[in-house]
Amino acid sequence: VGLITNIGHAHLELVHTREGIARAKGELLAALPADGVAILPADDDYLDHLRRTAGSRPTLVFGRAEGADVRLVEARKEGTDLAVAYDVRGRRVEGRLKGPAKTAALAAAMGLAVATACGVSPELALERMASVTPEGLRMQVVEHDGRTLLMDAYNAAPESMRAALETLAEYPAPRYALLGAMRELGNHEAEAHRDLVHGLKEYGLDG
Repeated sequence: VGLITNIGHAHLELVHTREGIARAKGELLAALPADGVAILPADDDYLDHLRRTAGSRPTLVFGRAEGADVRLVEARKEGTDLAVAYDVRGRRVEGRLKGPAKTAALAAAMGLAVATACGVSPELALERMASVTPEGLRMQVVEHDGRTLLMDAYNAAPESMRAALETLAEYPAPRYALLGAMRELGNHEAEAHRDLVHGLKEYGLDG
């Protein structure tokens, strides 16, 4: 089983373009045996490229898009957790995940796709994932002196930064963001930071 999470912007410093990232990640698919299963992101604009790279190997597609084999139907914040629902090849599967980040719901869709490829029932897979807690500095919820802190400081790229801000935006006001720098983006660093700053107003932050 070979899983491609996405074709993002992390590590652009090394490969310079998203096309370079797609080629590098495609090496995983090319290395699969003929009967290896390629698990691909439905919402990514490089999906067709990844399908071509996978060739005639069986594929499973996950994401929010219509037609995905494992489709995220709902991710709703309930307290510090998420209530989630998926369509797994026409079969509705519901459960809960620890942590408030909706990126966890998409990560669970990847897990359900892997489970499906390995013959594990989606119900059992989601039940087991419900006990997984976020790792250190990865969207940890910390209560301190009557305030809620979202600690997501392990690493940063444009996609993960936006996901963290979207999660923060679902909490009641006042909301403040303390943002670090995004590294390893090479010549794209300045542009990525400008885009992020210009888009901050859409998250309804107070500072």
